[in-house]
Amino acid sequence: MLDKHLRLTSLALLGALPLMIFSRAQDVVFGPWRAALWVYLGSVLCVSAFRWLLHRAEPVLHAVALPWALFSAWVLVATFWSVNPADSFRRALDLVGAVIALWLGLAFAPEWGRFRSAALVSALLCSLYGMVQVVGLDPMPWATGFGGRAFGTLGNPDYYAGHLLLVLPVGLVLLMSRTRGKGFAVAAMLLFLSGLLLSQVRGAWLAAGAAVLWAGFWLMRRGGISAVERKLILGAAGTALAAVVIAVAVSEGVRSRLGTIVDVGGHGAMGRRYLWTVAANIWGERWLAGAGTGSFRFEFPRFQHLGASMGLHGPKGYAYSEHAHSEVLQFGAELGAIGVGLFLLGLLVWGWHWARVMRECSAPERREEWWIQLGLGTSLFGVFAYSWVNFPLQVAPTALLWWFVMGISLGRMGPGSKVWRLPRPVTVMVALGV
Repeated sequence: MLDKHLRLTSLALLGALPLMIFSRAQDVVFGPWRAALWVYLGSVLCVSAFRWLLHRAEPVLHAVALPWALFSAWVLVATFWSVNPADSFRRALDLVGAVIALWLGLAFAPEWGRFRSAALVSALLCSLYGMVQVVGLDPMPWATGFGGRAFGTLGNPDYYAGHLLLVLPVGLVLLMSRTRGKGFAVAAMLLFLSGLLLSQVRGAWLAAGAAVLWAGFWLMRRGGISAVERKLILGAAGTALAAVVIAVAVSEGVRSRLGTIVDVGGHGAMGRRYLWTVAANIWGERWLAGAGTGSFRFEFPRFQHLGASMGLHGPKGYAYSEHAHSEVLQFGAELGAIGVGLFLLGLLVWGWHWARVMRECSAPERREEWWIQLGLGTSLFGVFAYSWVNFPLQVAPTALLWWFVMGISLGRMGPGSKVWRLPRPVTVMVALGV
């Protein structure tokens, strides 16, 4: 019963979290996500603690997950030296709640098909609503308008595009697998690609290009692509190119934003450089430990004067004070070199194991697993690339799914790493305490 509850809770959250519609002011848009994540986190930790108490499971720590365990601990510890520890602890729980999805991915890796379906169906419904917005039939009284850009149920085109970067490669894997649902995959991928284009988020377009190059590199390394695979790849590439041409032809917004994608002196690029400069200065003050979890917005006012040299005068509002629009720089400002090091170490450990498995699965008899891992790896890489110019790991639905996908990828690699058994009483107390 407890195992079933844990599975259903995870499935429900992955499917439902992106579909929570907001129509309030943008500065409270994260509230319902935060409440859902806390309910989810509490439920998962309590169920896990009861499973350990009843000896239904053994509390263990995989070596591949050790950097993320240390990162989570550091995120919580770093709240103590923030200028607002209470608010920082809230932000810490948000982030740790998303990282915990890594362990769920490890646990449910053999059943990843169910979770993939939940994520894809959720993104499909979100994208259908995005198409309604593009044609001007949105019935919701959104507090912030985006001029006919698609943003689905996520409240902002930036959030929506980042989520699509994560689900697109996972869906494409269906086309290369022997499982049913290829028709659904084709329809979903066309809708996701349309949504990505019509969101008009230039950073997401650049990240998508980087993800395509990443997947192409591993395709070339593998070699020996079958005729069927080559046909599917060429068909997908042709369809994507046609979608881009159509979007450019019919959407003035897509044309104008595509024309400014390399405009380094434009307003958007200037704003990013301003935020990055502020984050770098905050990080420079306390380079080792950072200013404290979630404290970027509290430290930001002291450095607003830096915008004067960039033509950005006067105090800035929420959009300029909450996020640095670069996850690494914001982690550096808030968590210091220790936090950034642990974050990058977690990625490096996953990447090292993933590259090894990609080499091992290149044989024809393991073709399907190779494609699955390529889809998972491309999803993670695409969002990581996007995180250099935006903040997808602070958007609860995307962050939760990102770490879950990483757990799925690691879990499917098999028991290749060291596992430490944790003391049962202490682990139960920590889980229930959090």
